[in-house]
Amino acid sequence: MNKTFYYGMLAALLFVTSLSTSGCFGSFPTTVEPERKKIPPKVAIYHNNRGVRFLEANKFDEAELEFKTAVEASPDYPEALSNLGLTFKYKGNLDQAIHYFEAATKADEKWATSWNHLGTAYMEKGDYKRAQTYLEKAIKLDLKFADAYYNLAIIDLRQARTAADPKPHLKKAAENLKKGTEINPGMYFGHLRLGDIYKQLNDWEKALIRYRLANESRPREAEPWIKMGEVYLEQGDPERARASLVKALKVNPKDSELFLKLGRSYLQNRQYTDALGAFKHASELDQDNAKAFFHMGYAYYVLKEYSKARLAFEKALKLKPTYADAAFNRGMTYVQENKSQEATQALKKALAIDPNHLQTLYNLGTLYNKLNQPVEANKYLCPFAEKASERYPQEAQVARTMASTNGGC
Repeated sequence: MNKTFYYGMLAALLFVTSLSTSGCFGSFPTTVEPERKKIPPKVAIYHNNRGVRFLEANKFDEAELEFKTAVEASPDYPEALSNLGLTFKYKGNLDQAIHYFEAATKADEKWATSWNHLGTAYMEKGDYKRAQTYLEKAIKLDLKFADAYYNLAIIDLRQARTAADPKPHLKKAAENLKKGTEINPGMYFGHLRLGDIYKQLNDWEKALIRYRLANESRPREAEPWIKMGEVYLEQGDPERARASLVKALKVNPKDSELFLKLGRSYLQNRQYTDALGAFKHASELDQDNAKAFFHMGYAYYVLKEYSKARLAFEKALKLKPTYADAAFNRGMTYVQENKSQEATQALKKALAIDPNHLQTLYNLGTLYNKLNQPVEANKYLCPFAEKASERYPQEAQVARTMASTNGGC
């Protein structure tokens, strides 16, 4: 048993991949019209297509004017109405967006795209029930509408965040994403989100497969390599994790977070010098990244360069004054150097940040016990034993034994 168990701070190295997306599929301007009896005037088509070019360039005011011109020339032109709705959606005006999407569905109620857009607008408003109704309408009109399946999945992924039991939502989302990617095998975000779901469900093999498929659909994107690296880290396979992260770094060589993950892969393989190099590189790329200095401090710590470790932890604390793990680790550098007075002061500062920091309570208690100050020791050993029974059962038992020897809690 490791009585100091400072290794517990490595929990701070974990990264959570969120299951959210910044946008919705199908939210693209339309230039190619579906076949219909009534063809809009050429002038309307001309201004619609000009609007699309402006919209793709994020020139929303110019796009709005072009689409309004197209609608003025042809009031029941579904594509122009839908694109005008997209313009307002991108500008953050969801009510106006919905107004024009609804107008597009009335102009051609059998055109699935406008129903999909309408569904995504209500999804952004948080009205998931209505959004689902419109997205299902889009799929009923077009059974091969891959983007509508994707958007249905996003609704369940968002609901999973707040659900008491997220699994039913995750499984439903996975079903719709599988349908979407079967229809469109090149659906990059569909594969990514499926990989995230499988990762959350601890189905590592399927997660890796989906990230591979995402990588195949967009070989120049770093994110699939990053996610594969994270899965390999979770599986305790640092060699494959490092190989994936190195490939991601070829795409994004200035991503400090990538170097942090690379450093973690080295830590898992006990290549501490290489880990230190990766963390240093991360701190150089982002000098305001408290995690980079924290991890650099840990690498120095395991290399027994305690003064350098302490400086790194102090830098992390300066950048993030509420960083309890950094404060704790700073105290542990003094413990390793047998500087008891400095250690107790530093660990008390860690408790000032987080009074329930278990590692600090335990190590401060054992330190006072070693200094033959039983009353002070029990101030920390007793609350630790009470709070840590499930998470650290062995240490909790040791704390109870020491506290009992000191007179009991």
